[in-house]
Amino acid sequence: MILRITESEYLYHVDNNDGVCLECGAITDGGVEPDATNYLCEYCNRHEVCGMEEALLSGYIEFTEEDEEEG
Repeated sequence: MILRITESEYLYHVDNNDGVCLECGAITDGGVEPDATNYLCEYCNRHEVCGMEEALLSGYIEFTEEDEEEG
């Protein structure tokens, strides 16, 4: 699973300590350490949530251009 978001969206989620579930793609609301792995996803109940920074370093996040999101 690759999450495609803009750099500004990424920075917003990093500032809020959000995480991303590598199973269902959900973005969790806060409480996730930047280097977290295997946190429980509140949406699919799998232990597949990792911190945004960990996801980026591991290749699970790709940045899109701002105008691509609008189209």
